[in-house]
Amino acid sequence: MAMRHDRPTLEIAAYQYREAECLEYDARAPLVAEVVARAIRQQCSALGVEHVGSTAIPGCAGKGINDLAVLYPDDGLVRARRIVDELSFLRQRHRDPFPESRPMRVGALQCDGAPFRIRVHILSASSNEAAEVVAFRDIL
Repeated sequence: MAMRHDRPTLEIAAYQYREAECLEYDARAPLVAEVVARAIRQQCSALGVEHVGSTAIPGCAGKGINDLAVLYPDDGLVRARRIVDELSFLRQRHRDPFPESRPMRVGALQCDGAPFRIRVHILSASSNEAAEVVAFRDIL
C-alpha cells in the first residue's frame, strides 16, 4: 500500500548547514520540489524549474538535499533572482558562495513534520551548466 503524505505549504525556513551524510531516498522529496517549483512558475511562466540530483530519482541515495535548477531566459537573471528571494530563500553562507552572476539560494520546507533542505541554483537556460545538471539527473 502506498503511503500518503501531506502536501507541504510554502513556508521557507532557515537552511541547516551540517556535515555531508548519505541518506536513503525519501518519497516526500518530489512533493517538496513541486511546491517550490509551482510557486516560482506562478510568478513567472518564462522560468523553467527542474528538480535535479539524487532526491529527484526514486531509489537513489544521496545527501538528501533537494536541488532545484531555476532556468531563466538570457535576459532574466535579475528577475529570477528576485522571485526566488521573495519566496524567502536566502543567500548561501558557505565559505565559497556562488557569485551573484550565478547565484544559489538555500532554505528548508517542512513536509510531514520533517525539514527538507533545498538549494535553488539560478542558471541561464542556455548555459552549459544548465544542460549538465539536467543530464546528470537523467543518468542517475
